Amino acid sequence: ISQLKSNFISSVSHEFKSPLTAIRQMTEMLNDGRVPSNDRKQKYYRSILKESNRLSLLINNMLDFSKMEVGQKSFHFEKGNLADITEEMVLSMRNFWGDKGFEISFHLNKVIPDSSFDKESMKQVLQNLIDNACKYSGTSRKVDIEVTTDIRNIILSVKDYGIGIKKEDQKELFNRFFRSGDLLTQQVKGSGIGLTIVKQIIEKHYGDISVISAYGEGSLFQVKLPIKKI
Repeated sequence: ISQLKSNFISSVSHEFKSPLTAIRQMTEMLNDGRVPSNDRKQKYYRSILKESNRLSLLINNMLDFSKMEVGQKSFHFEKGNLADITEEMVLSMRNFWGDKGFEISFHLNKVIPDSSFDKESMKQVLQNLIDNACKYSGTSRKVDIEVTTDIRNIILSVKDYGIGIKKEDQKELFNRFFRSGDLLTQQVKGSGIGLTIVKQIIEKHYGDISVISAYGEGSLFQVKLPIKKI
């Protein structure tokens, strides 16, 4: 447990360091007047906003993880449409990952009924799943997001075509602080709590989450939420 906590602190520190360094460097250049053109300034402003949003995700994950561990996380269920929330988050994530060459597609082939859920929590679920899909994409730059239904559930799918997950790691995937020992996975920065938070949020919505993955061929994460209002 001590080793897991040590690895967690180290990983989180590195995750915070990267966006903070980028924000500081760009802010210093803007403040010192070393960015002559307006186009360049606008590019820096957009980058600062993106890195700030990334920091917000990291901080929200940390705070919510802490609250969930002691049972103090509260949820505000209200009527909404998961397809609308998903489309909003896809557009937001495109702003960040698009500059890195990613194509994040959103598929909606039927009318999705309204349901009851905590909007901010579901945004956090989507942000974590899409973020992971991009981070573990390997050489692929394609991520597919779909919202559909079956008889009882609204189904959210996030599919990547990246490095995949070894079969022996899949059963541990949603455990707190878990990080695969696989070399490709270790090269990706991560805290090991994102999927733990996702699973806990989905369970509070009386839903479930599953993963289908083949090593080297990508992963499909699928969330099922009951259609009936909670």
